[in-house]
Amino acid sequence: MAFSAGAAVSAVAIEEFFKSPGMMVWRVLGCMDERHLALMCKRLAFGDGGIIREFQVSGNHEDCVRNASRIFAPASATGSGSGNASPARRRRAAHVAQSGIPFSTAAMKFALSLIALVLLALIMPFFIPGLGKQTDVDPNANLPWQIAVDGQGGSTVFGLRPGVSTLGDVRRKLGNEIEVAIIAAPNEIGSLEGYYAQLPLGFVLAKMVVTVDVPDEAISAMRERALKATHMESTTRRITLHPDDLAAADKLPIRAISVIPTVNLDEATIVQRFGEPGERVVLSDRRTHLLYPGLGLDVVVDKDGKELLQYVAPQQFARLREPLPTVPAEISHR
Repeated sequence: MAFSAGAAVSAVAIEEFFKSPGMMVWRVLGCMDERHLALMCKRLAFGDGGIIREFQVSGNHEDCVRNASRIFAPASATGSGSGNASPARRRRAAHVAQSGIPFSTAAMKFALSLIALVLLALIMPFFIPGLGKQTDVDPNANLPWQIAVDGQGGSTVFGLRPGVSTLGDVRRKLGNEIEVAIIAAPNEIGSLEGYYAQLPLGFVLAKMVVTVDVPDEAISAMRERALKATHMESTTRRITLHPDDLAAADKLPIRAISVIPTVNLDEATIVQRFGEPGERVVLSDRRTHLLYPGLGLDVVVDKDGKELLQYVAPQQFARLREPLPTVPAEISHR
């Protein structure tokens, strides 16, 4: 295999490359050691403005060292210039040659630029959620605050109608990445849920849980036929359905939709998007429920954690309101 290399390469530049911040980042990340990085970079075409040579690498390390030694020879020895290198430079060049690393200043700059681009590509998704994922997603559609009510007790959000749309509709609308299982706390029957670990809702990236509307008796029967049960956090169990039950679940309607955005939302932002809540239920100085009965929405504002948005059909809003305190002093109506 033929490669291009520059003549009379500066050994000092090579040493500086291996002491550079870019090289240190790769070593700290454990991506590759110096030799592997060098062998990767030498597959690039590079030169330092001197003679460009073609040399063969057969895969044998000794051949690689001999070629590297020839390329790192002083310019006068190759006919590309005059004068001899100092003994110190020759020793440095010989040391580099023994590692089988033909390099030039131009190659060093190119390699560092390449490393910077790779690191940028790895880091950017953490600062811009959803970057590079599902490019066909409309950033202005299916946003959490885009709720349409029909005036008859129903609503539509994320293209789904709580109480009407089925689990199969969820798959078709939001994707097959959903994980379906029975989630059960100790001494409880549990609930049948579908979970998306990461889902773009417009330009908002979030986790989503859809709760399937299924009687307790049916859940008990599913548990008896279940394939396995694993523990999640604490003592909560995740019960994997039998394939027959999993297929049947797609025909069942969803009762509620819960969304946890990856970004923190303060109360002012929520009010700006959804309007003034119909009721505020303050559970503590860190946790407040903002209730929107007309939208079938409960937004839990948590100053210590992520916010939770729970959607039901407006006619089923009692499912969200009843578990909360009824008339404590900290409730305020708006």
